[in-house]
Amino acid sequence: KSYDDEKEKLYKANGQSYTRLTNYNDVYVLFLDECMRGTPTIQDSVMELLLEHRIFGVDLHEKCYIVCADNDNIRLYNGTKRDPAQLSRIKCFHFMPSTSEFMSNFTEHRDAGLLHPVIINYLNENNEFIVLDSKVISDLSAKNQKGPCPRDWTQLGEILQNSLLNNDDIVKKATESQECARYLAEISSGYIGEAYAAKFAQYCADHAND
Repeated sequence: KSYDDEKEKLYKANGQSYTRLTNYNDVYVLFLDECMRGTPTIQDSVMELLLEHRIFGVDLHEKCYIVCADNDNIRLYNGTKRDPAQLSRIKCFHFMPSTSEFMSNFTEHRDAGLLHPVIINYLNENNEFIVLDSKVISDLSAKNQKGPCPRDWTQLGEILQNSLLNNDDIVKKATESQECARYLAEISSGYIGEAYAAKFAQYCADHAND
């Protein structure tokens, strides 16, 4: 609000009208992503939020709600565990989309012309590659190797769709020669890792005309 007040004064001083960013009777949400990755200073500020509805000495609006998002598998992801004092003051909800929900999201992107159809076809036959098992991720990490996640499949599908829209369908070309298939594998490896890219490129070479 103080920011808007100052902006309004500046605009009026220059003979202009200023439209405020928001209505201050609204309900607000402060969203903290990857909250458990925070340093001890950040974790202390989270406690300040919980106890006093304030962060770094700045009071929040009385209608401001605080929402945090984390990866809760501390064995796989860098971060700090929440202490009992924090946990006793927050409500924890665990969300894990189902395979059908992931596929529905991919399908929406495809139908909007944003995702190459081969991603849908491949993952329909290889559901286990959408979200890898925790042990598989841990084993890959120990070898400093990458594996796919839903975000990776989306980004790869967008890149392949761009090539399709530019009349340079990399997926279709994978059927034409081993060199093109290797090129597809090389591109894909940056998104889903070498081992999974090799399997994906081979699938494309065998099924691109399906």
